[in-house]
Formats: sequence, structure tokens, C-alpha cells
Amino acid sequence: MSVENLLGSLGVSKILFIDDQLELDDDEKFQQVVLYLSKEKDNTELKQKLNTDTNLSDGELELIFVEEDFDFLLDDEEKRNDIYVVIEDYDKEIMNGHAKHIEKKLSDYFGSDKIETAKTPEEKDFNDFELIIMDYNYSKGEFTALDILKSNDFDDQKLKYIIFISSHKEFEYKEKTYKMTDSESRQDLFRRYSSNNILEFKSILNYINKDTVHRKDDFYAALYETLLELESGKLMFESLFSMKKLLDKGVNDAISKLLLTNSKTMKALISEKLEIEGVSETTYIVELSLALVKNLITDSVTQMKEIHENLSNIQGWTCEIWDYETDNHLRQLRRIELLDENINVRNAPIDFGDIFELRIQDNPVRGILVTQSCDLMVREVKGKIRRNAEVASIILEVPQVTGQSCMRFRLGTEEIIFDVRKNILIPSWLLDLTTLDSDNGKSKFELNQSIDREFTWGSFYYKYLTKLIEDRSKELKDFSDGEHTTWSDNIAYSFLKVQNNLDFHVSRIGRLDYLHTTSILKQKTELETRVPLSLDISSEEIKFSPLKTQLNSQETNLKFFYNERDKCALVDVNHLLETIQKEGFEITQENVDGVITEISTNHRKKLYLNDQLKEQRMLIIDEETAETFKQFGIEIRNSKKKRSVDVICRHNRTITEAVSQR
Repeated sequence: MSVENLLGSLGVSKILFIDDQLELDDDEKFQQVVLYLSKEKDNTELKQKLNTDTNLSDGELELIFVEEDFDFLLDDEEKRNDIYVVIEDYDKEIMNGHAKHIEKKLSDYFGSDKIETAKTPEEKDFNDFELIIMDYNYSKGEFTALDILKSNDFDDQKLKYIIFISSHKEFEYKEKTYKMTDSESRQDLFRRYSSNNILEFKSILNYINKDTVHRKDDFYAALYETLLELESGKLMFESLFSMKKLLDKGVNDAISKLLLTNSKTMKALISEKLEIEGVSETTYIVELSLALVKNLITDSVTQMKEIHENLSNIQGWTCEIWDYETDNHLRQLRRIELLDENINVRNAPIDFGDIFELRIQDNPVRGILVTQSCDLMVREVKGKIRRNAEVASIILEVPQVTGQSCMRFRLGTEEIIFDVRKNILIPSWLLDLTTLDSDNGKSKFELNQSIDREFTWGSFYYKYLTKLIEDRSKELKDFSDGEHTTWSDNIAYSFLKVQNNLDFHVSRIGRLDYLHTTSILKQKTELETRVPLSLDISSEEIKFSPLKTQLNSQETNLKFFYNERDKCALVDVNHLLETIQKEGFEITQENVDGVITEISTNHRKKLYLNDQLKEQRMLIIDEETAETFKQFGIEIRNSKKKRSVDVICRHNRTITEAVSQR
């Protein structure tokens, strides 16, 4: 695609280039004149021109060309300016600022009719331009381009494209430093900055290092690639803002429905239904509103068609830019989707799917609560405030998959495995104490501690917690300071007492979403109730055997498998690269991208999915794929006879100590 077509696709007709070094300031001009005239002191033509076109006397000309004494000009602005005009006319480039050559290259590349320039951001109205190319530092570091953008009065309905051309390899934003030469760090900055300021202006940001500017071909290549990335950003923005319009409509429709509810109806709902069920009225109204928004937006056919068309444009985008850095961002979004990490901040009551960290045999172990919500709800039954589940069931995390009882989930960049065969029972009141700690979700309290009702607590739950603290204070007050083990509901538990403070070594991390928690519980139920069948000797199921693996002759967490049917070794490429990095080897992002691009391009047919391997995208390791890894500093030696794999990593290692025991 030509540059002209790219600009047309982006809707760019006018470009603004801002750099405070387009022109020299007075001090820089004076220094430049001193150097130039000293070099040209024998230039009679220039001397004659200064004699005829300025008010310099013969004595002053002699001071300049013979004595090389320029001090008299420091106090005479008029004569300085006269000399500047003559020299600039005589040698047009000598008075150019350091950024003038960038302006020329931009004019040659985009066309001089599209480019306007400014020394400072205040000189031009940003809303007159679609593409703004700017330096990072201004007024000798007093403020940056990021400060300028945030303070500018943008048209919030118009998309802006911003390219920073800077010699700075690090940008700072909100007291954090971002390496602009690292693509992932750079994208992280731009995502955070754009999302934080999206309500003030819509912008797509990018960066070119000034080192490339001096080599015209490199600079033009960087500009073209940047325009392609801006085009991809435009397609994404259009899709996201179509989604925003849909969500805005759903919110407005939901509010319209809720406004039909009067105070009497709401009071009756709270007192006659919510309180009886032990539900917080605040939690209920928020969840009802979200459910209304979700169901009301589905009738917005026009907006949904617009989203579909924009996503189709992304799918049909012909340019090939591999952006593997977005994997981490998508994993963060997935973590937000699956894990509610704000339940402690809300002091939310314990519920189905809560993930806790417990201390078992002096080791921290995570587990997920699979007791049903209805059994955890605190209600008033026959005049007593209680819940059905006085003992809660928790399924524990394990370090690796050991069989069909294990379920694997990815939460952001972290992988978590629950084994439904490994579950424990714990007094539910012990978990309830985590709702008191909004900072860290720790199960702890102070003897005879007084509490106020939180907005997420129903009235019965508040009364329950108040009585719980009162009862446990009486029961545990006589224990001495130190670590103790005692019993509740025939279950042993331990706690640490320090004066009046008790800590039960449990903390709540977050809450896994309902469907995924249900799938864990379903797996547990199916395993515990399965029917034994006779062996099917006709089964064609492929057998995958784990291979003994070493990394640089040491124990490792790398996992290779052997396909018994096809007699070949397999590995998950992402797992291979991530594990090698976790075990201390410095594999650059460039090498990671190189491996993935090479495999995706030339060895795609050797990648496949299999249910038995939890749908991991596995790569067959043969001579060709092993050679690809070798090109990027990772040698894979596969011995079919010994059923083992030796991985040799040639990259630098930051961790010198032995791999910890696993």
C-alpha cells in the first residue's frame, strides 16, 4: 500500500511537526556565527557582503576577521541580527536548527503541502491536524509531550494520531519509567496513557527513535511501519467505540427501566425479600442493573451490526504485523474477566468460587471454595441466625497436572491447577473473618472487636459476624501468646495469638467466576460418582508419555511428551520459552518473536491440538523444528532410545544458583 493510500485510509490530510530545535535560539545563533566567521575569516566575498549590507565599521570588521573578537556584539542586538540575516542569506543551512533536517525529510516523504511546523505546541491548534509528529522534551526538560497532550483542548469526537520522534529511550509517566526501545514496555505506556485520558481525547500513539532519522532509508521504513501500526490501531478504535456506544445505550435503557421503580416498591423488596434471604440490598441492586444492561443491549441490532462490520475490517486487514506483545495484555484482560480481585476491598461475604491461601504443614497452599452459595448464605431460621454450611469444602491447588482429576486455568500470566481429589473441610466461620480485612483479606480479628455494617453485608450477616467475634473472643481469650492448635466442628485449626490479636493463617485472594468454579465442582462430582467399566481393548486413544527432561544438565520444569503412535516428541512452544526465561536465562523479546514467527510461518503444519494434552498447541520436535530453535540459541537433543530430552540454552543466565527443589 502506498503512503498516499495509507494517509487516505487514516483520514490524514494535514500533518503538524513540532520541535523546539527547528530554529536556533539567540545564544545558539551567536555561537554558530562565531564558529562560522572564524572558519571563513579569509573569505573576502563574505567580508565585502557584511561591509555593504550591515552597519559594521571597518574597525569592527577587523575585530571579526583579524582579531576574531566578537565580544562587542554581545551588547548590540541590532548588529547581531544584521549579521544573522547576511549569513543566513549567504549560506541558507548554517542557521538551521538541529531538527530542520527532520522537517525536510518529512516534507520529502509526505509532501510539503501536507506539512506545517511549530517550535512550540502553543503556536498551532492541534484540532486542525489529524497527524501530529512531535519531540518528547520541551523547554529543556521542564515538560514533556505527554504533559502537552493531556493539557490540550482536543475535539473528543475526532481521532488523533501522535508520533513521538525522540532521542530519549526512556519515557516517564506517573512516576514509572518505560523503555521505548522495548516494544512491550512501549505498548504498555501507550495503552495506559490512552486508557487514562480516553474521555478527554481519542489518540493512537507511537514512537520512532531519532537515531533512525540520520539514515534516510531507515527513517522512511520506520515511518511506513508506524503508519501501518496506526492503521491497525484505527481499526481497533472503531471497533471499541462501536462497543462503547452499545454499552452506553444499554446503561441508558437500564436506568430508564429502574426509574420506573418507586421508593415504596424498593423498601418492600428490601424488607420482605432481600433481608429474609440475607442478601445485601446494595449488592442486589448493582447486580440487577448489570443484568439489565446485559439483556437490554441484545436488542440493539444496529449497533451490533456496526461492531460486526468493524471487526470484519480487522479480520480482513491485509498487512502482516505480528504483535505478540499483546499476549500479555490479553492475559491481563482474561484475568479481569475470570477473577474478581476487589472482593476484599468491598468486604464481600464469602461465596462460591472464593480463592484462599491457607497454611498446610507450614506451607502456603491455595484452594477454591466450592460450597454452594445457598448453603453459605446467612439467614434467620426459627429465630436463630445461621447458615446451612457450618463446614466449607475447599479444593486445593497442585504444582502440576497428575491426572484426570486436575483442572488447569490461566489467570493472566499465571497458570493455576486444581486437583479435585485433593480437597479439605474447614470451619466456614474461619473463612468469614477474611471479610473484615479490606486490605489483605486475612482471617484475623481483635478480641471483642467492634465492627460497623459494610455495604455488602445483609443485616443478618452483620449480626452473625458480630456474634461470631463475641463467641470466639470468649473461647480463645485465655490462650497465651504464641502458636496454638485447637478444634471446631471436629476439624483442627491453628492460630497465632499476639496479645489481643488472633491470626488464623488464611487469606482471601479473589473470586473465580461462577461458570469456571461450577466446572471444577462438576468435575469433582463426576469423579466421585463415576461408574467403573471394563477395559476397552479396542481403544485407539493415543498414549502420550512424559519425557525425562534436563535444561543445561540440570533439573527443570520443562515438559516434553512422547507420542507413542507417531513416535515423536512434542512440546508447547510458549511453555518452553516461558519456562527457560523463568529459570534464569535472558532470552530477548527479539529472539522470542523470531522463534514464534519462524514456527508460525514455516512449521505451521507441525502444530496441532489434542484433548488429551488439555488442548495445548503442541509442536512436533524433529530435525527441522529443532534446527529452528538452534538458530535462536536453544538446542534440543531428543533421544528416543533413552526417552529423554536435553535442552541446551546458549543465552546468558542471570540466576547462578541451582534450581530450587520442586
